[in-house]
Amino acid sequence: MVTKAYLHPYLTSAELKKRYLCAKDAVESRRWHLLWLVSLDWTIRQASQAVGLNYDYAKDIVKGYNQQGEKAIANRRHQPRELPSHALLNTEQYEWLYLYSFVHPKTGQTESYIIPRVNINWFNLALASFAEAVGAGNNKIILLVIDRAGWHMSESVVVPQGIYLEPLPPYSPELQPAERLWQLSDEPLVNKSFDTLDELEEVLVERCCLLSQMQSQVQALTNYHWWPAPEAQETG
Repeated sequence: MVTKAYLHPYLTSAELKKRYLCAKDAVESRRWHLLWLVSLDWTIRQASQAVGLNYDYAKDIVKGYNQQGEKAIANRRHQPRELPSHALLNTEQYEWLYLYSFVHPKTGQTESYIIPRVNINWFNLALASFAEAVGAGNNKIILLVIDRAGWHMSESVVVPQGIYLEPLPPYSPELQPAERLWQLSDEPLVNKSFDTLDELEEVLVERCCLLSQMQSQVQALTNYHWWPAPEAQETG
């Protein structure tokens, strides 16, 4: 039995829905959308997938809302920042945002996840989310080509059922089709600065949604002439 997530009754479901529909800021709208779905007895995992948020990030949003109410949902880029006179860097400059992207070269289909860290735990989470999104399992096997980053090669990596990891040779990023995605994902970010990660995330989310619809362009970039065609593989 799935345990229902606790949501402090600051607002009713109807009020949460109104916040979601009326929010003018895209980041805040997604956060309110998440909370509204949770108030309707969706699990946090189901709600995070529906609105396109990382599961752990979604849990932090629910936790923040339970502790702080509406204040936790506000997009920080709209809030003034005050720094002590001796500060060289503000705390937000030490925050990070990473884009994990998976691509199927033959079709140009992509799956993307925006996460705050790159380590074994977050890689495990990305793998699990990817496997669920593409339906990997007994009846669908996915061969996933990866580079040899430490968090990819660790014995602590949990590989979901239906996923098989194939490491590239050392120092061979040119063999990784996904490397070519960055020129597309980075396009709206080049020569621009962002005051906060929320602002950067908003632009990146919109770009990833667009990339999911650019399958012909992605295919042209990533489907190397030597890439094996699935229908050409024989089993038995």
